[in-house]
Amino acid sequence: MKLNLFDTHIHFFDSRYQQNTLWTSDYLINLGNEQGIKFFCNVGVDLTTSKQALATAQKHRGVFAACGYHPTMVNDWNQDSETELIKLLQDPRMVAIGEIGLDFYHKYTSVTMQKEILHKQLLLAQRLKKPVLLHIRNAYWETWEIVAQYQVTGIVHCFSGTLEQAKLFIQKGFYISFSGVLTFTNAHSLQQIACQLPLTNLVLETDAPYLTPMPFRGQVNLPPYLSYTAQKLADLKGITYQEVVNQTTQNALQLFQISSTFSN
Repeated sequence: MKLNLFDTHIHFFDSRYQQNTLWTSDYLINLGNEQGIKFFCNVGVDLTTSKQALATAQKHRGVFAACGYHPTMVNDWNQDSETELIKLLQDPRMVAIGEIGLDFYHKYTSVTMQKEILHKQLLLAQRLKKPVLLHIRNAYWETWEIVAQYQVTGIVHCFSGTLEQAKLFIQKGFYISFSGVLTFTNAHSLQQIACQLPLTNLVLETDAPYLTPMPFRGQVNLPPYLSYTAQKLADLKGITYQEVVNQTTQNALQLFQISSTFSN
């Protein structure tokens, strides 16, 4: 069966898209659809953007959402946050909790607070049997030590760790996601990792409007550019573009438990 691409991580609500009046979510989704990007997971970073992500998903077939508190946004967590996330997760289009994780690069929030809220969100995911979208920056082993305590699976978003770390997450049932970084000319180690991981454990993402692939690096990332990452993965593995599309999309549909009711 021939499938279209699934962008497992995009932010249609991001302020970078608001800089151009043309770049509405409707326009961006249609732009992607025209270039063979049929499925999207619109990912929140706090309660407000999680609600926005779901509102967009409710308007468009093939668009889904994730809700959660990004590690740089955990100072916004309050006594009502978990209840509000649970309400959002009642909608079948809200397919994951994320993006969540640890970020030791940015200094907006304390490590202690990041870990506390990560524990809370992982426990929620375990209880509701929802996959998680992990944001990890300069904190792979620290994140692994926490995630390993829970019965959860999901996606390691925009993977930038080692082969050993990728294999650990895969053994736990996670998928490794590659973004436009895979196309960068200096991404040799990441490309070698991609070559060594089974396609059955991989998914793709834009992280748009960030991480724009070559040859558009430095510009705002747009949905159609996912095809460049897919082609790079195909080239690295010596397989066809359609093989990459079919398997990575099937992986995402399976992880998110998306039925034909919502995917057609």
